[in-house]
Amino acid sequence: MLIDTHAHLNDGRYNNEKLNEIINNLKDNNIEKVITVSYDKESCFRNLEICNKFNGIYMSIGVHPSNSFENLDFLNEIKLNSKIVAVGEIGLDYHYENINKIEQKECFIKQIKFAYLNKLPIIIHLRDAYEDMLNILKEYKEYLIYGAVVHCYSGSVEYAKELLKLGLYISFTGVITFKNAKKSLEVIKEVPLDRIMIETDCPYLCPEPFRSQLNEPKFVNLVFEKIAEIKNIDKEKLDEILRENTRKFFKI
Repeated sequence: MLIDTHAHLNDGRYNNEKLNEIINNLKDNNIEKVITVSYDKESCFRNLEICNKFNGIYMSIGVHPSNSFENLDFLNEIKLNSKIVAVGEIGLDYHYENINKIEQKECFIKQIKFAYLNKLPIIIHLRDAYEDMLNILKEYKEYLIYGAVVHCYSGSVEYAKELLKLGLYISFTGVITFKNAKKSLEVIKEVPLDRIMIETDCPYLCPEPFRSQLNEPKFVNLVFEKIAEIKNIDKEKLDEILRENTRKFFKI
């Protein structure tokens, strides 16, 4: 059974009825566990509610770069427990105009240090900020000893190799099933199996042939199948490797 390592079950598009349906049907859809990822204060506390209610659901706490203006003090108010398995998603996003790069970098670094102090891995959001991200990861490498994964990877093969040198994991979404995903396929060919994770990033990025639909954890099966095809590996063996990667990283 698979683990969706990056979902947003806290998203408002999942009303209570839909959320109950998704979680109650996980095992029937070959899903063992889901990690629901936070991106601001409100989503952190929503994820706490979800994890307290359901078995098999784990979570991260953290502030997305788009919300880097938020005061991070609330992170210290959250009582850590076995359901909180990472800090994320945190990072840099320079895609939009008029963003505050200094504020984003400061927010990212503070959360790297928070994760280190609490012995938690980090989930990295990276968009159009490759040079600054690599510089920060190299400078704060000693703070990454509990693990780091770049989620929804969309960079080059060369950049992926730099991340691998730093000991990072690389995670892939349904984007790899899109017709224009040639770059992602080349990256998957080069990334060792023991450094790969799979995710949906739901409710976003629903894989083909359901691209126009609301994404949900069950569609991580399509990401899994595409990686098995690209790597030309037995699905049972790949399942075993990916679950081991995830359990080792998140300690679940």
